[in-house]
Parts: sequence; structure tokens; C-alpha cells
Amino acid sequence: MSVGDQLRCIRQEFSKGQVIVFRHVHQSVILLVTMICLFFILLMINLFPKITYAGDSPMSLSNKLKNLVDQKLTIVVRFTEPIAGEKFWIIPESIGDDKTGLRSLSEVGLDYFCVREAGTGAIDVKCVPFTNIAQITYEDT
Repeated sequence: MSVGDQLRCIRQEFSKGQVIVFRHVHQSVILLVTMICLFFILLMINLFPKITYAGDSPMSLSNKLKNLVDQKLTIVVRFTEPIAGEKFWIIPESIGDDKTGLRSLSEVGLDYFCVREAGTGAIDVKCVPFTNIAQITYEDT
């Protein structure tokens, strides 16, 4: 084999090596770009979530209770743990043996509500954390 033939063989081998290296680098770059794009897409999804609600627009429980009282609706509140032996309250409601007393909502905080019970000369205020509420029922008008 002549020197020229040997140089040609070396060039061809070198050229094949360059092509193989180029293909490997090219595939790695494509994979890296794809991974970066996927990362940014997932980042955008997590940074700007779309909040959806079923039914009415969202309202905090305290705002909902205040709204119901303003509308003078009767509210039935069922508790997870009984309050003074009662599993639910009807607000407003006539209370006592002779039904001369009145239970009414007196205060609504961010995470609690208070009920005023006025009976025969005595006024009792009971406050309940929202975490003890299992269900609130009211007639939607």
C-alpha cells in the first residue's frame, strides 16, 4: 500500500470518527434541549395553575355564614363533636321548655362562629370552631 493509499484510509477513518462523534453530540444536544423544554413547561404549569370551581364562586365559610344571616335564612349546623350534648343547632330557633328563648348567631370570625342563647333572664354565648362543623344546611333562595 502506498503512502497516498494509507493517507486516504486514515482520512476515511478520521471522517467516519467525526461523523460518529457528530451524531453522538447531535443526539445529546437534542435530548438536552428536549429536557429543558419539558422542565420549563412543567414549571409554567406549576407556577400558573388554573383554579376551577364546581358550582358557585368560592366564598369563605365566615363570609357564607354572614351572608346567610344577612338574608335572614334558617341555618342548620351539624357538628362532628356534640356541643353541650347537641349534635346540631338550628339558627335562629326558639329554645327552652316554653320556647320563649332564642338562639341566634351573634358573631362570625375567620375560623369560628358564636351563638347567643337568650332564655329566662340568662344569656349564654357558645363559640364553635369551624373544624367542628360537619355540615351546614340552608334553603337557597
